[in-house]
Amino acid sequence: MLGALALSAALVALDASPGPTSGPAPGYSLVALLIACVSIFARRQPQQPFADVRPILRRTVVGLAFAGLLGPLGVLIALREGAQTTGLLYALAGAFLSMRPPPEVVLRDGIGALEE
Repeated sequence: MLGALALSAALVALDASPGPTSGPAPGYSLVALLIACVSIFARRQPQQPFADVRPILRRTVVGLAFAGLLGPLGVLIALREGAQTTGLLYALAGAFLSMRPPPEVVLRDGIGALEE
């Protein structure tokens, strides 16, 4: 995931097309905010102990996928709107969101007895 975000940042940085000095359209910021919110809320720690790891794994993958979407969104903004700084910041935000460690999983002793 971090590799894809680094590639997105490199594409934005290498785009030498002159663009307008103003920022991108407000719709891009709203989309980026929604993507970031989904990434953050998908990776929240559960309040209660859990017995099955699969839902936590699914939520972690969804959170990482949405964090990774900020990179291509930054490339899109840089290419369509000419706002390279905003595109780089979106790729950086995606990298920050994807660097959060996964939740800690502790297996209980009674789990192995169910499989036998």
